[in-house]
Amino acid sequence: MTRYDSNMLSATKATGNVGELAIASDLVNQKFDVFFPFGDVSHIDIIAVRGERIIKLQVKTVKKTKNGAVGLTHFTNRRSGLRYTAQNIDYMALYVIDRKAVAYVPMSEIEGHTACFTLRFEQPKRGKPVRLFKDYEILPVV
Repeated sequence: MTRYDSNMLSATKATGNVGELAIASDLVNQKFDVFFPFGDVSHIDIIAVRGERIIKLQVKTVKKTKNGAVGLTHFTNRRSGLRYTAQNIDYMALYVIDRKAVAYVPMSEIEGHTACFTLRFEQPKRGKPVRLFKDYEILPVV
C-alpha cells in the first residue's frame, strides 16, 4: 500500500472539491438536479438529472492551462484501479481553475485514448483541426 503525505492528499482533495462544486454549480445553472454519491468511494462524482435523463459524471480538475490547452490523463480511478469507461460513467466533466471554465466530454469520445485527451482553447493558426474547449461547454440532454 502506498503511503501519502496527508498535506498532499488534503491539497489534492481540496482541488478536486473545488472542481466538483464548480461543475455542480454549472449543472444547476443548466437546470439539472444534482446529486453526490455518499462516501467518496464511487467512480461517479456527480449524478445529474433532468426529466427522465440520468447522467453519471466523473470530475477532473486542472489548476491551469498549458500552452492554451488542457488534457485529460486520468482514465483510471487511482484508489480502486477501475478504468473509467462508457459503461460506468457517461461524461468526464473538466473544470479549469485558472480560466473558470467547464467542459463535458462524452466517455464514448475518450475511450481508446491511452495517454491524453486534449482540448484547446483556441484553434492553432496552422495545422490540423483540434478539439476546442468551447464545443464541450454545455452538457447535452439527448
